[in-house]
Amino acid sequence: MRLPGAIPPSVSSKLVVGVVIEYIRSLGAVGVTVQHFLYELVINALVRSRQFYQLHQLLQYHVLADSKPLACLLLSLVSVYSAGKQLSLDMLCRLNTAHDEIIEVLLSQHQVIPALRYARSVGLAETVSARKFLEAAMICGDSDVFYSTFNFFGLRNAKLRGSSAFAKGEHCDMYVEHFKKLFGEIPDYTIQQT
Repeated sequence: MRLPGAIPPSVSSKLVVGVVIEYIRSLGAVGVTVQHFLYELVINALVRSRQFYQLHQLLQYHVLADSKPLACLLLSLVSVYSAGKQLSLDMLCRLNTAHDEIIEVLLSQHQVIPALRYARSVGLAETVSARKFLEAAMICGDSDVFYSTFNFFGLRNAKLRGSSAFAKGEHCDMYVEHFKKLFGEIPDYTIQQT
């Protein structure tokens, strides 16, 4: 039994993509907003037929409009379309309203230092959750990454509060203990601020 609205197996993906792309173009020509499900239909048809080059072209030339749902769909397809990760990050950057999502994507892929750099570049370095970054740094298992991340937040604390200690509400005691276990005593970041 076929679901209502599902594409019959006898209809080629190329035909579906061609018709839907022409429909999207027509809607754009008369100024009608294209619904997200149409983009999703095109992407799923292209992935199902393994037409990754065409998908890449449609995304690169913005035939498929940037949106958070579209970026999330691309991220969900990374196992079959690895370029989807970078294309989704680029899309989120162009939207310029998805800073938290970009940081989450980077942290989920254990790219802690790039996530910190991104947070700093968009002015979020003073407000991001230290615990979230320290947890990701600890999970990635690289002591250099953990050290750098811990130092970043120690310096941030010293700059913002005059003390390198984490506030009780940040719940970072576990990460302080992990730092001490790996590296010994915590440096006094307030000295470095002068």
